[in-house]
Amino acid sequence: MGQANRYHAHRKPFSLIGLHFSGHLLPIKRLLTAGRVAVPSRSRTKDEVLEELVRLAAPDSPVHDQLLDAVRAREVAFPTALGDGVALPHVRTALVKTLTMSACVLNDPIAFGASDGNVVDVLFLLLSPAESPSEHLSALRSLSKLIANADVLFALRHATSEEQFVAVVNAAVIK
Repeated sequence: MGQANRYHAHRKPFSLIGLHFSGHLLPIKRLLTAGRVAVPSRSRTKDEVLEELVRLAAPDSPVHDQLLDAVRAREVAFPTALGDGVALPHVRTALVKTLTMSACVLNDPIAFGASDGNVVDVLFLLLSPAESPSEHLSALRSLSKLIANADVLFALRHATSEEQFVAVVNAAVIK
């Protein structure tokens, strides 16, 4: 089986019961709604998925193109693929006034420059105000803990709708 299909080859039902990890999820629960998630995303390239994530995070923004440019520039300077099929693009910018998040699960995983060489299929985008570094770091820490849990990542990867994806995030509880 090709690397691009290994994450989605055996989609099967899963239970939200029993998803536990240590961490603080309030920023994620507050920020991530079904309207800011794409499951599945049909983006086929890194640029397409970044554009989709920015559109989901700031759908009516008059500075959409500038936000996309900021995210692209951040990716060029410091790629955000974390390995294990996950990327967490993020940027602090004066273009946003509040912390904003979006996410997607790609139908077909794509190359994203991961250090482990694996393709990416689960992405979260975090847009933070430039003047809020502690809130930005807190949200990054929460996301990192969320995706570090293999059961949660499995459930996110196998979500069949935006609502189910958000339910997985919301079901992950502090233990």
